[in-house]
Amino acid sequence: GEWKLASKFLNDSKNSGIQPSLFAYNMAILACEKEGQAKPATLLLDRMITEGIKPNQQTYTAAISTCVRHGLADQAHILLQQMKDFELQPSVETLNKLILTHKLHGEYAKAKNVFDQFSTVGVQPDAGTYVSLLACCNNQSVDIQTINNLLHEATTKELSNTFAYNAAINAMSTCGYTKQSLNLFESMTENKVNRDVTTFQVAMKACMRSGDWEKLLQLFNRMRAE
Repeated sequence: GEWKLASKFLNDSKNSGIQPSLFAYNMAILACEKEGQAKPATLLLDRMITEGIKPNQQTYTAAISTCVRHGLADQAHILLQQMKDFELQPSVETLNKLILTHKLHGEYAKAKNVFDQFSTVGVQPDAGTYVSLLACCNNQSVDIQTINNLLHEATTKELSNTFAYNAAINAMSTCGYTKQSLNLFESMTENKVNRDVTTFQVAMKACMRSGDWEKLLQLFNRMRAE
C-alpha cells in the first residue's frame, strides 16, 4: 500500500543521513489515513516526536482519522490530548473525525461529549459536525427528536441537504424508527431536496429492517425511473 511506500521513503532518507521533514511525515500519515492504518500512523507520529519534529494540526487530524474505520475512539482521544499538550488548536475537521470514531459501536452519548467540547476549545460546529453525530445514531437509545434536531442543524449550514437527509433517514432506520425514516424520505419532494442513489439505498435498507418487501420493490422501481 501507499503507506508502506511512504514509510520506506522515510527509512531510506534516514539511512542516507537525511532528516525527513514535517511535510514528509505528514504525507506518510495521510497515506495511512487513506488506507485506515491506525497503528502505523501512531508509530510514525511517535517517531517524529522522538526525532524532535513537532507535529501540526494536519498531522493530528490525519492520525485521528485513521482511528475512524476501526472505531478506535480511546486512541483518538489520546491523540487529541497530545495535540492539546503541543498547544495545537483542533480544527472543526479534527473534532468531526473524533466524533466519527464513536460511529462503529453506536456510542452517541460519547460522540455528544465530543460535541460539547467544541465551545470549550473555541471551535464552531459545521454541517459535517451534525452529519457526523447523525452517523453515531445507530442504536435504539437515541430518540427521534434528537435525530430531527440534528437534521435541522445540519440543513441550516452550508452543505448539500441531500447528504444531511441521507444521514437522518439512515439514523432513524437504524434506531428503529422505520416509519419516520420513510416519511422523511417522502418529505424530500415537498422540501425540494434532491434524492440520489444513496437516498434510495438507505430507504430500502429501512424496508429490509422492517421486512416491508413490497415497499422495497416500489422504491427500487422508483430509483430506476428517476
